[in-house]
Amino acid sequence: ALATIPLFEKLPLIFVRLHAGFGDSFPLFLGIQVAVSFLVMFPSTLLFGMTFPLVVRLFTQSLYRVGSGVGTIYAVNTVGAIAGAFAGGFVFLPQFGIQMSIVIGAFINLTVGYILIVADPHPGRVRRSVLGSVAAAALVFLAVRLPAWDPRILTSGVTVYASRYKSLPTDSLRLEEMRQDEVLYYREGLTATVSVHRLHRDYLYLKTNGKTDGSYGDSLTMLLTGYIPMFLKPDAKDIAIIGLGTGMTVRAVGAFPVQSIKVLEIEPAMAEAAAFFNGKIGGILKDPRLDIVFSDGRNYMLATPQLYDLIISEPSNPWIAGIASLFTQDFYAVAKGKLKPGGIFAQWIHVYSMSPDDFRMVLRTFAEAFPHLSVWNMQESDFLLIGSTSPVSFDYPRARETFAANQTIRWDFQSLGFTDPYALQGFYRMSRKELSAFAEGADLNTDDNVRLEFSAPRSLGKPTSELNRGLMQSHWIAPSWEPFKHQVSQAQHHYLIAQSFYANGAYERALGESSRAIGLDAKNADYYLLQSRILATMDRSDDAFVAAQRALDLRPTANHTEILTLCENFYTRHAAVIYKRIIESGSKELLPYTGLADIALHGGDITQAGQWLDRAAKINSQDPKVLFTRGKLENAKGNASDAIALFEDTRKSGEDSASLFSALGEAYSKTRQWEKAASAYEMALKRHRKNIAWRLAWARALHHAGKYREAEEKYRELLAINPDFTDAWRGLKALRKRY
Repeated sequence: ALATIPLFEKLPLIFVRLHAGFGDSFPLFLGIQVAVSFLVMFPSTLLFGMTFPLVVRLFTQSLYRVGSGVGTIYAVNTVGAIAGAFAGGFVFLPQFGIQMSIVIGAFINLTVGYILIVADPHPGRVRRSVLGSVAAAALVFLAVRLPAWDPRILTSGVTVYASRYKSLPTDSLRLEEMRQDEVLYYREGLTATVSVHRLHRDYLYLKTNGKTDGSYGDSLTMLLTGYIPMFLKPDAKDIAIIGLGTGMTVRAVGAFPVQSIKVLEIEPAMAEAAAFFNGKIGGILKDPRLDIVFSDGRNYMLATPQLYDLIISEPSNPWIAGIASLFTQDFYAVAKGKLKPGGIFAQWIHVYSMSPDDFRMVLRTFAEAFPHLSVWNMQESDFLLIGSTSPVSFDYPRARETFAANQTIRWDFQSLGFTDPYALQGFYRMSRKELSAFAEGADLNTDDNVRLEFSAPRSLGKPTSELNRGLMQSHWIAPSWEPFKHQVSQAQHHYLIAQSFYANGAYERALGESSRAIGLDAKNADYYLLQSRILATMDRSDDAFVAAQRALDLRPTANHTEILTLCENFYTRHAAVIYKRIIESGSKELLPYTGLADIALHGGDITQAGQWLDRAAKINSQDPKVLFTRGKLENAKGNASDAIALFEDTRKSGEDSASLFSALGEAYSKTRQWEKAASAYEMALKRHRKNIAWRLAWARALHHAGKYREAEEKYRELLAINPDFTDAWRGLKALRKRY
């Protein structure tokens, strides 16, 4: 067992190599999993099996007592197996983790083995005791010296993200990908390994068994999974949520005046992990209305007599073992029975890594359970199914009142890019009629056939999002203005729907809606700002610049934050125009000045860059943007030492961008501080892994620092990425290494 400990950390890379070498077929995928598991389990299992006859031999001294001896040993072995399974699952694993549990188990076996050796009455006991003591001491020393597993590697999720790792040509690049984040929380729980990771300075994500189950980037889906059903049922008082995750859905529900929120979470470690997302969920985990029950959601629903106004099922993906039972016709029947009259059931489902047949199966199964339903498309590949026993409608006047009176909801909607709850209409896709047409002829997923449990894993890793969305689109309903024409203008209708389409990733549809809004009201600056943002995202920089110009024409002295953010996507000549217009309006924003200084530096005009920075410094000389740009100016002048001081001050102020670290690397290289230069380039590449120029600079810095083996590895990585990279070949040649 101790000998397998170093192997565990290598299993993800072994899996990726085997997966890359033997293909993507599902039988091979399962075969590789079995082979990798066999690699670490078989030696220990074989040796465990050998202990029973050995113990029988030790304790059975007479043929006349074979039966009683074997029976006694078998009974003790059975009791030990039961006690060991209980202690391992409920004591050692939760308290000490897998690695330390293996070590503890090995120590227990060593102790028992030593006792057996000492107790053996056969001749030569002293010699065996000495040999046993030496062996035990050696193994104890080995166990103490074993390094702890790297949780970043163990949570890399290679079975789920195999295609990502296979695209990298070397193991060193794969390890770099696995180690790019910081692990804030890691817990090997009773049912799953839960971890929280931070990428760069402020991007958090939650993993379950290595698979990302929630992140800041998923805020739209997780918040709308709570907000959409709550705006459809604003008088809901008692709510049940299956799956805690990051807690964002709970926050959305808790923003309303509900009386109780029952969260059914099977893994206790998830509550500890969710606390790391307080920046997004506020104090909802301490809300007295919240009750987290650590239990299986399905079994709890079967057993509880309580009825709910709203039940939200937000489990993990159906291809995770056991999850498909939350998508069966039988479970939906149970959930429907736990709804109060007029209650709603909401089900999250995705279209990535899911075949059209499986997705249609989920929709048809859901439709069989609920007479009234609707389908909503949140983030690009995430859908929400709403089912009820009575008709449900969106009460916009009431929603608008709730929105105006509730600051939490306004904050969340603003973070998602919405200015009004009417934007929720833009996520509506299907009624029962359209869903039935799309899912016609699909199989049913029941407790008896559990089709989804066995078919869903076959699509793991397959790019099915666009396929599923393409098949659905002919059935989608365009959001209608007619039911709301007395509450919202037609121009506002198109503008707010454009906001939701943009958040959803449907950029062409968003652009169309924004154009219709402008066609109806060409004097609203907000419409042009949204259109500029859409066009910039679509890489139509020239058109985005025109729209931004029009917004400035209509509102020259308003808050320019959004336009300045857009300037980062413009060509420098267009950005310069916007910057100068904002400065001429009398704005005290720093970005126009630092932006113009950057543009001047890019053009080689050091004098003009200095002039713009001097004007910026009069506003705030210690702002990170000013310090950083001043550092780049000093570096361009050849004052690398002064540049380093400014860059380090920028870093201390909280800035941690890739461009800052690359500039630091360049300045440290100029001053021949090679180790610091290598460290800076490494940090830059963590933020922008595909930048070849920085990777080459990193290799050269390592070379100059005398770290030849590491430098060789980086040069070989560059040649693996691009076999025609002559500079990398020359680097290897300078190290006197062959390619």
